[in-house]
Amino acid sequence: MAVVEGRAGRGFSGMAVQKLELAAAHLVVGTLGLLPHRFSLAFAEGLGLALGTAMAKWRSVAESNLRRALPELGPGDRRRIRCGVYRNLGRVAFA
Repeated sequence: MAVVEGRAGRGFSGMAVQKLELAAAHLVVGTLGLLPHRFSLAFAEGLGLALGTAMAKWRSVAESNLRRALPELGPGDRRRIRCGVYRNLGRVAFA
């Protein structure tokens, strides 16, 4: 089983990390369920954008795929598409 180093140097098993991530996701989805739909949708979009932007590997893969699929697009256009995809993923995953 994989071990992830914590802040204090204590190791957490991969299973423990997954359980924490699942609990966090349940908390977010449960909280969004209490909000009016338009607010939860906007929050979900923002969360998707934040997570997508923060994940360097996701950004790198998306950038590479867009460069190959649409070579005529400039960096600004590729960024706009990536951000739209992240917002949509947030809507699908959390709203």
